[in-house]
Amino acid sequence: MIKKYQCPKCGEKTFSSTAYVTQDWMLNDHGEFMESISNCIDVTHRPNDDVLWQCLSCEYNATGSKFRVGGD
Repeated sequence: MIKKYQCPKCGEKTFSSTAYVTQDWMLNDHGEFMESISNCIDVTHRPNDDVLWQCLSCEYNATGSKFRVGGD
């Protein structure tokens, strides 16, 4: 079954949450960051039901599980 999410406060169906990604960086001669060469090479951790989500409409914050609608 496909998971579905909806804000329990306002009914919105779009959210923000943090994902962890890898990037290629340009470095200077001290090995320090200068700029990003790529936005995303790989996703190392996707948002899940255990991390904080925020409703993009009403800004309600809670773990992803609080936004789950029905089923598993």
